[in-house]
Amino acid sequence: MSDTVGDFLLQRLSAWGVQRVFGYPGDGINGIMGAFGRYGEGLRFVQARHEELAAFMACAHAKFTGEVGVCLATSGPGAIHLLNGLYDAKLDHQPVVAIIGQQSRAALGGDYQQEVDLLSLFKDVAHEFVHMVTVPEQVRHVVDRAMRIARDRRTVTCIIFPNDVQDLPYQGPPREHGTIHSGIGYTGIRIVPREEDLVRAAAILNAGQKVAMLVGAGALSAGEYGYDLPYFRRLLEAGAVDILQADATRCGGVTGFLGVAALYEAFLVPLSSHCAPCTCHCAAPPGPQCISNGSTTTCASSTSCSTARPTRSPAASPRPKTAPASAWSSRNRTPDASKTPEWRR
Repeated sequence: MSDTVGDFLLQRLSAWGVQRVFGYPGDGINGIMGAFGRYGEGLRFVQARHEELAAFMACAHAKFTGEVGVCLATSGPGAIHLLNGLYDAKLDHQPVVAIIGQQSRAALGGDYQQEVDLLSLFKDVAHEFVHMVTVPEQVRHVVDRAMRIARDRRTVTCIIFPNDVQDLPYQGPPREHGTIHSGIGYTGIRIVPREEDLVRAAAILNAGQKVAMLVGAGALSAGEYGYDLPYFRRLLEAGAVDILQADATRCGGVTGFLGVAALYEAFLVPLSSHCAPCTCHCAAPPGPQCISNGSTTTCASSTSCSTARPTRSPAASPRPKTAPASAWSSRNRTPDASKTPEWRR
């Protein structure tokens, strides 16, 4: 029996180094699922509980391995369920290839059961590359381009396979005009900042008296200055805010639009009391007047204050479900707005 399009698809993905495909079976991808049963070792189908979860798993795979994540879903509603996870990959700049089924070519345009205009649907999330395979001769270069573009541009790409195409005998493109012949392989690029830009950045850091640095996942491949523990210890000894929470007293917490105010307050509060703001009712914003001695955080302003609260440590007991009725809680909110200083409202 000659290889089908589904068989060649899996062979090509494996040749690109793909070891796992996350997905959920459906009749729109029966030809590809049957190919998994014939493939043997080297490429594993990981079945998720839902297509949306399969897309998130492919995105997480890309984040934690640095490889291209691949997800698989059937046509119509199955393909639609992928979108949430694929947008997560797109917005986080993760390389993910989505492989989805479609109704038979002869039925397209006839408002057939579960027929969806998938090219239009995926044009936003996979705008760098989304194409439908209509003949076996397309498969090789479509798969190669989807993998290469996803890896090079760190984005989402999409390949659509009508279910009748998946079972067709595979044949490569003929050696004639109007055909594409592609190969496996990718040569990456390395972006290095200009010397004058580095000097200018260093001048800004050296001129600062209280510098806050937010280091993202792009530093994972920064060599000796990457995420290695000895380097982070040196940062902590220098008074850095620890996003990895190795030291709870300098925990940066969640950042971003939906993050906490911890990093904002890092500019106002000494780092030693960063995660334990003063709990007094002096109506002054947390600042140099809040002093932490390692066990309590008290107010050293001119206002007399007797309220103090122990600084929580990683081994501390869980916080009770009912938040304390004070103006300053560890979540920076209070049930009584009248006690909240005006600058925090």
